[in-house]
Amino acid sequence: MRLALLDFKIADEALAETMSVHFLEMLPTRNVLFPHAVEILEYLHNKSYKLHLITNGFEEVQHHKINNSKINHYFDQVITSEGSNSLKPNKAIFDYALNASKAKIEEALCWEMTWKRIF
Repeated sequence: MRLALLDFKIADEALAETMSVHFLEMLPTRNVLFPHAVEILEYLHNKSYKLHLITNGFEEVQHHKINNSKINHYFDQVITSEGSNSLKPNKAIFDYALNASKAKIEEALCWEMTWKRIF
């Protein structure tokens, strides 16, 4: 948060700390999914695909978000950047996920969906 405030020429450590705390409190309550996300997850689940989620985020926050979105039951594992000590798109997080899920690379598919990649 400190760096974001500095972009606006605001050098206020106390404000940055307060904003960071509020952001981390609010973040898990955000549960808006992409259109048709549940239908796609349900389809894949019904086809017996093993689904694992890889996310750049903190363990506690991501698990709360997934639970609040009511999609946790679709995933066998949730791999976070915090838990894997790496960030997407670094290869290390995907290697970690393959190892954790005991998946073979030739049988794995990574699907990245973000607004900037949709349009």
